[in-house]
Amino acid sequence: MSSGDVRLPLEVRKKLVGWRPGVGEFNPRGFSTFAEAVDDVSKEGYEISLERSSRSHFVSGLASDLFGEWATKMVLTRDPATGKFYTRKEMVALSGLKVNVKTFARLVRDHVARTSFLVLPPEQ
Repeated sequence: MSSGDVRLPLEVRKKLVGWRPGVGEFNPRGFSTFAEAVDDVSKEGYEISLERSSRSHFVSGLASDLFGEWATKMVLTRDPATGKFYTRKEMVALSGLKVNVKTFARLVRDHVARTSFLVLPPEQ
């Protein structure tokens, strides 16, 4: 089964997009990267591939969505050790993906573009 066919229970999805570095509520097992958390969920029977195409897009729509949700939340997260927002370089390292800062930013931007929409008022 490809990761595009996987249906994740809401609690599993929340666990992944809510992953944060360190040990605590958002990282009870102490993984050092988002990719490690995804790998752990895959071992629980939810096959999620973080494989990317030659153009660095995720092959799996599910992986793209999970990463995008996680990354957009990380942009608004402060490092508990410093109290400062994570830099792009730090987020790349925390993702566990083999990408550079520019590719990371593009993946996040693409996710935002795919999931953003304009809500119009109802017709009167």
